Amino acid sequence: QKELQQLVEAERAQLRLDIAEAAAKAYVLVLQAKTNERVERENLHRTRSNLELARVREAVGYSGRADVYRWESEIATNRSRLITANSQRNVTEIQLNRLLHQPAEKPFVPSEIELSNDELLQRQGPMIRYLESQGLFRKLRNFLAQEGLLHAPELQQLEAFIRAQKYLLANAKRAFWTPTVALQADIENTFWKSDAGQNGANPLPIPGLTTADDPSWTVALNLRFPLFTSGAKTADKKQAEAELAQLELQRQATAEKIEQRIRTALHRAGASFAAIRLSEDAARAATQNLELVVDAYSRGVLSIIDLIDAQNAALVAEQASANAVYTFIIDFVEAQRAVGLFRYFMNEQERAQILLRLEAFVDDQ
Repeated sequence: QKELQQLVEAERAQLRLDIAEAAAKAYVLVLQAKTNERVERENLHRTRSNLELARVREAVGYSGRADVYRWESEIATNRSRLITANSQRNVTEIQLNRLLHQPAEKPFVPSEIELSNDELLQRQGPMIRYLESQGLFRKLRNFLAQEGLLHAPELQQLEAFIRAQKYLLANAKRAFWTPTVALQADIENTFWKSDAGQNGANPLPIPGLTTADDPSWTVALNLRFPLFTSGAKTADKKQAEAELAQLELQRQATAEKIEQRIRTALHRAGASFAAIRLSEDAARAATQNLELVVDAYSRGVLSIIDLIDAQNAALVAEQASANAVYTFIIDFVEAQRAVGLFRYFMNEQERAQILLRLEAFVDDQ
């Protein structure tokens, strides 16, 4: 029963980690949806500016009415995209409210994060620097895989189950030579007996019924050892051995799955981490290209198709850049869940200890 209690506690720890992962990802998804909505709103404002530019071009004879109609069509499309982005933000807020046990439509205002991408990354902890080098990243994966096998609640549940099963197997083996012994003792006595008095009088004790007069007690010792059980003891022993072997194989398979999950999550986090810089460079280049195309379009050098293509490219690049950090944070949260260690649940001393173990592991390798 003690081992089974450990199993229950490990199940609770697993549920706690799952809820923490879901809540953290839901919060980041709200921030991501708000960012997408902001980017779509800025793109709509840019389209309206281009519409005014098209009207000026029409007035000076650079283009005809077709450009104005095309930009009006683009505005309708952009407004539709903005409505979709707003709807998606509402959906993510409802999901987060459910996890926070709040009314579904309760207004949710996340704390505004006016930080650069570098500052957002620094908030994820000192392990971030191990993602910047392939050699360090490989050592980080090995270290966290080792930590995950030590702290994973899924393995702790199976280990508690295995220990309990070993007790059952030991009992099955002892049944061949140990008897069942039962000791039972009883004592009985009437301490007080009364009868209802007349006219509501207080009840009076009946003489002769006291502790010293008529106590009775029994003591029984029972020893039982069946000589013939039709092979039941052997069957119980084999069944216990088979169940123990099954649990040990299940633990081995679970450990392999956990290690796979840890390394997969870390590879995803490493890829999304590298995408942050690349998406920033792409967004910067796309914005500069858009500025050049807008200037050329205003002078009648380029067509409206060129400007729309440049604006769409800038929109896609800006969305990718805005979402890159959030994507990495989600991947990093999934990696922490796979390891079974959320830094949000750790105090400063525990965080320092795991960093010391990481540095010692890197030095040893």
